[in-house]
Amino acid sequence: MTQSEQPYKSIIVDDEPQNILMLEHLLKEFFPSDIEVDRTFESALDALKYINSESIDLIFLDIEMPDLNGFDLIKAISGQSDARIIIVTSYDQYALKAFKHSVFDFLKCTHSVGKSIFTPSIVEIFSDLYLSVNVAKTLSTSI
Repeated sequence: MTQSEQPYKSIIVDDEPQNILMLEHLLKEFFPSDIEVDRTFESALDALKYINSESIDLIFLDIEMPDLNGFDLIKAISGQSDARIIIVTSYDQYALKAFKHSVFDFLKCTHSVGKSIFTPSIVEIFSDLYLSVNVAKTLSTSI
């Protein structure tokens, strides 16, 4: 990313505050100038209101949340937002359903002694994300 380019505006939606903090830390560590966490939300309903009023590039989204689950949020913003969605969850069983909802990626995390451990390699996922978003932005500016 050149200095004239803006960082990708992202939000994190997860009802677990420790997961939000861990993901924010990883994004700052690996992509300090490429991905900006604009806001975080512990409520999908609050995130929905924000998504409907702002332009977002990336949404890091949990599935299991009390007020509105991640798939319901995806349905609610379908056709209204061009944001790429990355599911962040510890539940393997949602992977196929996530890709049926056209999410960009599925980031599996497990919990161990109060810490989140992300697998597969977060660097690989973010490298794919970086490439995909850059290609999409290049295509949109050349048309």
